[in-house]
Amino acid sequence: MTDNSTTAMKVWLDVRENATGVVVRHPHQWIFGGDYVWSEGNFSCDCNRADFFIQGQLNDTRAEAGDVPCSDGRYSIRLTNGAGEVIYQDMENQHDQ
Repeated sequence: MTDNSTTAMKVWLDVRENATGVVVRHPHQWIFGGDYVWSEGNFSCDCNRADFFIQGQLNDTRAEAGDVPCSDGRYSIRLTNGAGEVIYQDMENQHDQ
């Protein structure tokens, strides 16, 4: 996606813990300004994705995973809109549940 507008979107956020294959899903309010935040920005880092994973497990958008070091590859994500269309993902298909 290359849209540079800033629009609030209600999406489903699937977060997979890659080591275990466990996927959690929860609703997410995404202020859309392009894919950058998920592919290279703050939400691409495992420290933030760990928070999303815990939030999905506990069904609590305020939950935090604690002191998770910055890294890349511990978690993968997929965002889908209300119609079920994938709008962003870095989750490999062979691991999808």
